[in-house]
Amino acid sequence: MKYHLKLALLVSAAYGVPANAQEVPASPEAPVRAAAAPDDAASDIIVTAQKRATSLQQTPLAVSAVGGQELRTRQIRDIEDLAPSLPNVNFGKNVGIARIAIRGLGFDSTLAGQEGRVAYHLDGVYVSRPAATLGTFFDIDRVEVVRGPQGTLYGRNATAGAVNVVTADPESQFGGYARFTIGNYSTFIEEGALTGPVNDAISARVAVIKTDRGGFGKNVVTGQEVDNEHSLALRAKLKIEPNASTKLTLEADYYDRDDGAFVYHFLGAGNPLVAPMATVLGATKPANPRDTNANVPQGDVRSFAGLTGTAEFDLGFAKLTSITAYRDGFYRVTIDGDDTNSAVGQTLSAERGHQISEELRLAGSLGYLNWIVGGYYFYERIFGETRLSPVRSPVPALRGAQVFGLNFDGHMRTDAYATFGQLDYEILPHLTLSAGVRYSHEKKGIDQRTATEFVRVYDPGQQPNYTGFQDEATTFSDTTPRFGIEYKPNNNLLFYATYAKGFKSGTYNLTSVAPPVQPEQLTDYEAGIKMQLLDRHLTVNLAAFKYDYTNLQVTVIRGTVAVLENAATARLKGLEGEIVAKPFDNFEISGSGAYLSSRFTRYATIDGGRPELGVLNLTGNQLPQAPRWTGNAAIQYRIPIGSDRLTLRGELTYSGRVYFSAVNRPEISQRANSKTNAIIRYELANGLNASAFIRNIGNRRTVSSSQVSSSFAGYPIMGTYDPPRTYGLTLGYNF
Repeated sequence: MKYHLKLALLVSAAYGVPANAQEVPASPEAPVRAAAAPDDAASDIIVTAQKRATSLQQTPLAVSAVGGQELRTRQIRDIEDLAPSLPNVNFGKNVGIARIAIRGLGFDSTLAGQEGRVAYHLDGVYVSRPAATLGTFFDIDRVEVVRGPQGTLYGRNATAGAVNVVTADPESQFGGYARFTIGNYSTFIEEGALTGPVNDAISARVAVIKTDRGGFGKNVVTGQEVDNEHSLALRAKLKIEPNASTKLTLEADYYDRDDGAFVYHFLGAGNPLVAPMATVLGATKPANPRDTNANVPQGDVRSFAGLTGTAEFDLGFAKLTSITAYRDGFYRVTIDGDDTNSAVGQTLSAERGHQISEELRLAGSLGYLNWIVGGYYFYERIFGETRLSPVRSPVPALRGAQVFGLNFDGHMRTDAYATFGQLDYEILPHLTLSAGVRYSHEKKGIDQRTATEFVRVYDPGQQPNYTGFQDEATTFSDTTPRFGIEYKPNNNLLFYATYAKGFKSGTYNLTSVAPPVQPEQLTDYEAGIKMQLLDRHLTVNLAAFKYDYTNLQVTVIRGTVAVLENAATARLKGLEGEIVAKPFDNFEISGSGAYLSSRFTRYATIDGGRPELGVLNLTGNQLPQAPRWTGNAAIQYRIPIGSDRLTLRGELTYSGRVYFSAVNRPEISQRANSKTNAIIRYELANGLNASAFIRNIGNRRTVSSSQVSSSFAGYPIMGTYDPPRTYGLTLGYNF
């Protein structure tokens, strides 16, 4: 109830605070109006990856962009659907937390308060909480994914790259769309948007999407559906243009979800010398791997809301942009810690918090010089809980009685500020040099308490006996430069090379009283080429890179808890490419491929699932979420039928083996696999359209993430699955 009240307050406040504006206004239901060519060709799309509008092919970065029309044609509804079609991008989920990785660097933690290495931006606002990114992907104008460290312009935690989601802006003409999707697993999705003028200076837009889907499995003990979805998302935007040199945009968004998603599935024994507790107690796995056998209720509850204000002023000599944002959110995931009908343990992961951010930048050009300077402030306060309670006691004398187990909770706070600037100067015709730098300073504080009790019998009327306390703060700072060279002999050819530093702040563990982990630092060497050949019927983009990484923050199991620690060093290098070929009108072949070599160059630690082995030398091991080979291919044919259009599309994606642990155990990984999708879409000139789709045609069952659980449960391997085969029909109307 309180989040519905907060939504009302945010929407009311939106009429008094400026919000975010886009460089290229567009409607996601009007292909000709979008920031792309009529067929939404990636080679023509306009991006703002450099904080200014440039053509994708004229941007000296390894960046992929997908326009709104293409997202709808391909039935892409979230970053999970999009990731397999992008080079060197990997996606997974764990307890409802998005795990986006770019070039082998991402987010491998399930701990409250932690942050990823990929900066996720929604209309220019950094979304700190990985769990909050799952409900933002609707009414989209375009999505930009920038690979490689982007600390100079994107700032916090853009060590691996950045995802920039740009939603549709209000328009000065009345319009909108409505779409309805039905599919297997009792899927029903209602989506729509309405936009138009309020008066000569103000336009508005409202968008909504409601999703109801049955479970991919069920709890055979309780009959409850699991891995289902019941969600609602809303967004309202108001654009105010009082004169030609001023633009204000107000934005409020809200997301609510309550279902049985993100449950753990028992995948096997994590220690060959120890039988999982559930197995000892005689529990069995369900016949259907997608079902669970849980003896406790499982659920996912989350609410996120945000208010953004962007003010843009054309000062003549430069453009001044101010982005002010507030975000608030909460999630709670309750799961059975062993996925069996034996009373081994219950797991609760919860996090609630809020963030405030302000970015102020001034950008302009002077002759052959483009320049940008700015400042950034970020504040966040998080309350996180992790509970493995009640659990069956491992103490023989208690004969498996339910005890309090593990209870951790506390507050994490962040105060961060940065100053940054970048110059791009064309020193000779077609040759441009660039230099940028960012100074970042962060203060991290923690106030937490911990309780570990395996001998006190659980009583829901009593509180845990907290014995561990930590209340301290520390600071981290770094200067990250970026240098680049760009050679553009003509409008169809671009060569570029960059040297850049990346920085991810240190932090604390919200599950153990321990000193803070130290910041990560990355050095990137990169070169690329972008080509449009054969009268622009063939587009080829290639990039090669090498990373030197120090102080990697890695999540490991220490006895009964997961903790974050600094690995020593790692080295990554790779090649990636994207291609779009149009041999004749309306026919397109596209694809991408990537090779990634990732290895720890110095790292020794204990395998949390096999502590009896002692300290292991992991030098040479592959990084988590870093498949060696990935690729995709698609064939699409748009067939004009009078004034209507029929689109046929087929897709193939491939991923090499993905390890979920630095120890590189095959049983804690997803082996190499491929998947196929197919889409048929018919668009009538009067605005009606229909699409039939099928994803994961072969119904491949793949693991999204997995890990070895705690010793008290006997080291079971717990994991989550990617979606099975899904299919459906979408009916829409654009007006």
